[in-house]
Amino acid sequence: MTKLTFTMAPAPHPARQNAAKAVMEAPEGHIVTIAEPTRTQAQNRLLWPLLNLWAVHKQALINGASRHVTKEAWKVIHLSDFRHQHGIPGEMALTPGGILVPLGYETKTMPKGEFRDFLEYLLAETHQAGMQLEPRLAKGYLDWLEANPRKPEPLGRAS
Repeated sequence: MTKLTFTMAPAPHPARQNAAKAVMEAPEGHIVTIAEPTRTQAQNRLLWPLLNLWAVHKQALINGASRHVTKEAWKVIHLSDFRHQHGIPGEMALTPGGILVPLGYETKTMPKGEFRDFLEYLLAETHQAGMQLEPRLAKGYLDWLEANPRKPEPLGRAS
């Protein structure tokens, strides 16, 4: 059996029925995973212009000295800070040579909601640092926010 992916849609769309049928017919030992979708291409297109601003206009403190770093390096820096601020612990590894290095985080596996939060964090950090997106990109970001409203948090149960 090949890998099957079903995107849940409102009824009467057949995705749920097709997924249920596939689960019932799956051979023993197969794995079923239900997950929030990962980031979209539209979200990804918003990320890189922000990181490019950092690469062009700001310096990072590297081994005690300020210097310009790539947008990929800024992604690691900001993602580590974002995860720390949200209580998501970082992982460190010890190299065979005895050097402690942080393990990288990947945005490609982030659920859309978490990636949205990361984009909002990065936009706020960019604004606080005195940088602005060019108007076309800022409009694209605002259009994306409007088209993808934040889902309300579920209410807690009273005990």
